[in-house]
Amino acid sequence: MRQLRAPVGAVASSEALVGAVGALLHPLASGQTSKVRLVGGSAGGRELLAVLAADSGPLPKETRVLVLAVRDGRAVVTPAEAAMLAEADILTTHAARETERTSARHPARPDRRTPA
Repeated sequence: MRQLRAPVGAVASSEALVGAVGALLHPLASGQTSKVRLVGGSAGGRELLAVLAADSGPLPKETRVLVLAVRDGRAVVTPAEAAMLAEADILTTHAARETERTSARHPARPDRRTPA
């Protein structure tokens, strides 16, 4: 496959594509390339060559993927669902730690009301 040229009006910077979500147009396995069609935002509709991130397994056609980086004109992708679940886990862990810190700084006060 050859690299695709950016259409007129396309996103100028490859850094701007990081974080974009798209759908694979062909199956993708380690060591292979496929095409991904980006959806939404200023990159919507743009097609890029895609390679699989090192920690991802084979992906079937139409899998939603997240662009992690752009190297040599190729999008390095991982399954979007897995990336979003990992992010949600990180946010949940962070929120729990923040709650613990807040509780340690501001312990619960006993109820000062007198019994009726």
